[in-house]
Amino acid sequence: MEEKLLALLERLAQAERALLTREAHRLGLTATQAHLLLHLAERPQGVVDLAALFALTPATVSEALAALERVRDELAAEVGS
Repeated sequence: MEEKLLALLERLAQAERALLTREAHRLGLTATQAHLLLHLAERPQGVVDLAALFALTPATVSEALAALERVRDELAAEVGS
């Protein structure tokens, strides 16, 4: 019974990741950027902590955050025009 429950939870987690990836791409984001946004919306953290949490390098997290900042700035410029 416990094995079946664990297998079901894993399938649900896979489905959630697939949905998040699909929605992220629809919005012009990467899956990593979407994961970071969702996490940061609930709990702000630094680059090193985020890298450890998501099993990424700090450089990867920094790049993803920089890309998100560029998108934010572009959207702000469009709204301000």
